[in-house]
Amino acid sequence: MKTLHRALGVAPLIGALALAPLLGAGPAHAAPDNTRSYSYVSSVAAGNQARQFALDERNGALYVPTDNGDGQPGALTRVGSAAFTAETPIPLESAATRVAVDPASNTAFVARDDLNGGWDFALTGSLDVVNLATGTVTKTIHGVPTTTDSIVYYPRTNTVYAMSNDYVVPIDPAAGTVGTPVEISTVADTYFTNAVIDPANDRLWAGNRTKGTIEAFDLRTNTWLKDQSIPVSTFTFDGTVVGGSLAALALDPALNQIYAVLNPNSKGVWNAGLGKLVVANTQTRQILGTPIQVGKTSRAAAVDTRSHEVYVTSSEDSALTVISPDTWTAKTAVDFVQAGIVSGYGTGPANLWGVATDPTNNAVFVSHPYSKTPLSSTQSAISKVAVSGALPAVTALAPAPGQGETQPSTPPVVNPVFSGPQAPALAKAPNGAVETTVNSLTWDVSAYASVWETHPYGGVRVSDKNAFTFASGTGWSDPKTGAAQIGWSDAIEYRPYPGLAPDVFLTFANPYLVRNVDGSGALSFDVAWGESKSNVSAGYKRVTLATFTDLSLSVQADGSTAISGTPVYAGRVYQAPGQAASPNSFPKSFIVYLDPALRGWWMTTSASADGNARKVPNSIAGTFTATAKPSEANGPAVDGGEAVVTPTPEPSTEPSTEPSTEPSTEPSTGPTTGPTTGPTTEPSTGPTTEPSAVPSTDPSTVPSVDPGAPDNRTVVPVTIGSSAAVAGGSVHLRAAGFAAGETVEIWLHSTPVRLATVTADARGLVEVTVTIPATTPAGAHALKLEGTTARGEVPVTVSAALSTGDVAPVSAGSGQLSQTGANIAGVLIAGSVLLLLGLGFVLKRRREEGI
Repeated sequence: MKTLHRALGVAPLIGALALAPLLGAGPAHAAPDNTRSYSYVSSVAAGNQARQFALDERNGALYVPTDNGDGQPGALTRVGSAAFTAETPIPLESAATRVAVDPASNTAFVARDDLNGGWDFALTGSLDVVNLATGTVTKTIHGVPTTTDSIVYYPRTNTVYAMSNDYVVPIDPAAGTVGTPVEISTVADTYFTNAVIDPANDRLWAGNRTKGTIEAFDLRTNTWLKDQSIPVSTFTFDGTVVGGSLAALALDPALNQIYAVLNPNSKGVWNAGLGKLVVANTQTRQILGTPIQVGKTSRAAAVDTRSHEVYVTSSEDSALTVISPDTWTAKTAVDFVQAGIVSGYGTGPANLWGVATDPTNNAVFVSHPYSKTPLSSTQSAISKVAVSGALPAVTALAPAPGQGETQPSTPPVVNPVFSGPQAPALAKAPNGAVETTVNSLTWDVSAYASVWETHPYGGVRVSDKNAFTFASGTGWSDPKTGAAQIGWSDAIEYRPYPGLAPDVFLTFANPYLVRNVDGSGALSFDVAWGESKSNVSAGYKRVTLATFTDLSLSVQADGSTAISGTPVYAGRVYQAPGQAASPNSFPKSFIVYLDPALRGWWMTTSASADGNARKVPNSIAGTFTATAKPSEANGPAVDGGEAVVTPTPEPSTEPSTEPSTEPSTEPSTGPTTGPTTGPTTEPSTGPTTEPSAVPSTDPSTVPSVDPGAPDNRTVVPVTIGSSAAVAGGSVHLRAAGFAAGETVEIWLHSTPVRLATVTADARGLVEVTVTIPATTPAGAHALKLEGTTARGEVPVTVSAALSTGDVAPVSAGSGQLSQTGANIAGVLIAGSVLLLLGLGFVLKRRREEGI
């Protein structure tokens, strides 16, 4: 593999900093100027003509398209974002130009343009649906735009949106169907820039190059909202019109701000051809601040959702520009001529285009689309930039004059979506238990944690005293015994040393609280950690952060129940092998899971008395409201490795209708009701080395995993061929991380039904196709893989079984193509194009190279 590396100039400080908690040092604070640094790391050859690429932050990968020209096969190349090496390309039938990724299902959507004479206004292109776990094309959808300018994926509706010229086309990848193109303008030569998804507002935003406006598209109704257009190039600052041509958009959903990058055009040149960045508020649609000067011939923009920095690529400058939210001024982050990856400045050597940010790994990636780098004479290249330093403060921008607003706006904060593991299902409720609603959990962990930098995800909120609150959740309580169990989704991330050691983090996700009949209890989380860039946990693991001897309950005036308790700490001894014993500590399951350098915050050490006092856990507080509805929770026990006694169900007064799980000790008094299925076989004396070839297919409702046993199994990721399934149809599952030869059961929830039992191969890999029972109700479900050492799950949406006469879709992973039928809109548009051949329309590809 050909890579180009440059050594970083400063050695990491993580090793020394990690000793600080062991010595009882106080919290670190960022430098007053919040200095950030940006360093070119390396480049890797991948793809061809790869102007745009996709970053899958959740699964740690970039996907780079290959466009080898007319009539030539294309490809999609995976580049690991951590190791930063290119893997074997996934072959595609023709040139790949644009790609979007769904991290949850590990699926890529790749636009392939029709390069053989198709016109921009026709629908003769194709979209490949690629299973990234297997590296195979599972479906090809025809009738998409001939040339796609931008492609985005909206997970809430499982829809892909392809944009070309002045219209957007919705595509259903599960059904393999293409919707009617939705046109924004009938003005000739209207072209769009890239599109960005605004999930909080169910909007797609796109830049209209011709009008110099930002257009809004309603993702709920698939209609353009013409009254919500934001004028940019026609806006006037201090008597001067902005002017220029829109080149790129980027969105910061947390700040409700969208960034429009403009290049000079023939109607106006400013600052020797330098570009501008204009900020607008997506809620008020007002222009904010003043234009920010960027480089020459800007190509793309991206936002770091953690730091709120904006990155812009400028091809003629061969530079990556960064705009800091504390001063809203731009500076050069990396000069790629000086880095040795681009040969020079100006139009001729220009070789810089796409950009993507990776806040999780403090990195930025850019593309060099043309095959003229030191790495390759035939391929594009991707470069990696490392980012370090304290996160900058965000300065609110005032609306520009002339819009009826003179005070700085205070942007609402929208947390990033948590993309880690799903919350575990509620454990089986005892007889008499009822569902709970309005569940909340508040905790500030300890005096140490109360001053750490926090990053909430999803619906988590953080108070001014740094206490986090998880809201909603699901739960049950037993009004007779006081037993209760409640679980929440989303996560809170801590950065103890954001300025000096930005790579140190602890993420606590999906809390689950257990209160037993005797008042004892436990609080567990899915936990991930990082000690340095190269030393991070292998995903998430459920561990116990707190145990209690007395979780008190108190009924409030409004009918809700308050729950509170102080975690056990004093007298719990922890001793690492070969180390002195610590007389007080957090739960052992949590401490041993952490890297040794991160353990000092969670136990008494030889540090100062003040330092040890800051480690004592603070009390938790929460509320829930019991309903009259009996709980139907029936999941396995949820626990993080500490001994937690689950409540004993009250004996039922009704006869049991469930079959016994133990063999009868008496001989049968009658003949069997059916023939046996075959001779029995002797049990295996060792693990198998290959996956089970024939999984069991008879559904079962009796779990083999003891629901009362502590669940300290490793959580492994599961990939699914398609997250949409039809009752009676099949889905393909793949997961790694089990023990060799481990027996793994595949269950469908909400009402548990066992679909199959398979055996992991010698690598710990499970791969199986299972059938969704035809009686499964339509709606959201989960497929769970239950082993003895590991577990995993993946969501799936089930639609009703097809009635007679319906055409069944091809199962995901089959490699066959679904039939979409004739596309009338495509025929009409293609016919119109034939009438316009004499007008000399130019293909988008020619336009793009002339920009």
